[in-house]
Amino acid sequence: MRKKLLTILFLGLVLSSCKGNKNKIDNDSSIEVKNDISSKKDIKNRLKTDKKDINDRLVSNKDEKQDKKVKSDIKRNGQYQDIYDRLKGVKFNIKGGSMVEALYFYRDGYFDGVEKGGNGGHVSIALYNGKFDITKKLSDTSYNLTLQRLDSDINVGEEKNIKINGYDNTFHYTDSIAMPKEDVGSDYTLYLPETKYSDLSEDAISFIKMMRRENSETKFDSNEKIGVFLIGHKLNDKPGSTYFLEFEK
Repeated sequence: MRKKLLTILFLGLVLSSCKGNKNKIDNDSSIEVKNDISSKKDIKNRLKTDKKDINDRLVSNKDEKQDKKVKSDIKRNGQYQDIYDRLKGVKFNIKGGSMVEALYFYRDGYFDGVEKGGNGGHVSIALYNGKFDITKKLSDTSYNLTLQRLDSDINVGEEKNIKINGYDNTFHYTDSIAMPKEDVGSDYTLYLPETKYSDLSEDAISFIKMMRRENSETKFDSNEKIGVFLIGHKLNDKPGSTYFLEFEK
C-alpha cells in the first residue's frame, strides 16, 4: 500500500509538472514542441528509474527497521545475551505415555512448540509459538525465565478427518498440555548443562531418569553435571512440577 501511494504521488507530481511546462510552451511560440516516440520512451524510462529508486528506498528503510529491532532486542537482553545465544537451536522435549511435546528455540528466547498425543484413530495436535525472557540470574548455572507470550498457530477446537494408509484418523487441534496459555506471565527455571545433580530437586532428578529410561533406583554422583539444558516450571495450584529436557539422541 505504501509503495502504491508513493508511486501515485510521484506520478501526480510528474503530471502537474508536465501541465505547467505545457502552459509555458503555449505562451511561447518560439519553442518547438516535439511529440515523437523517442521522447515518450525517455519519459517512460525516467518513470521506471524513479519507481525503482522509490522501491530501493522502501527496502532500505525496511532493512534499517529490522536492524533497529535486532539491536533493540540485544540491548534489552543485555547481560544475558550469551545465554540466549547458547539456547539458540536447542530442542527440548517431554514424553509421557502416548504424548510427546517439544520446544525449539530461535534467537533471543523465541521458540516454536508442538504437542502430539492420542492413539488409535484419534490424535491431538497443538502447534504454538512464544517468547521467554531471561529476567534474573539465580546461580552460576541457573536463570529465571518469564513466559512473555504464547500464541497458537492453529484453530484450537477444530477437528479434521484425514485418511492415512487407508484408515480414517480424527485430528483434534488443542492447546498445549505442558504449557497452557494461562501460564503466560509465570516463571520457569533454566538449568545450564553445567548444573550438578546436587543442585536439583528430587522431582527434577526423577524426570531426567524417566526421560533417559534410567532405573528409578539409579544413584547419581552429587558432583556429576547433568550435561544438558533443563527447563522446570512449578505448576500453578497443582502438585509437582513440569519439565522440558534438552533432546538427546
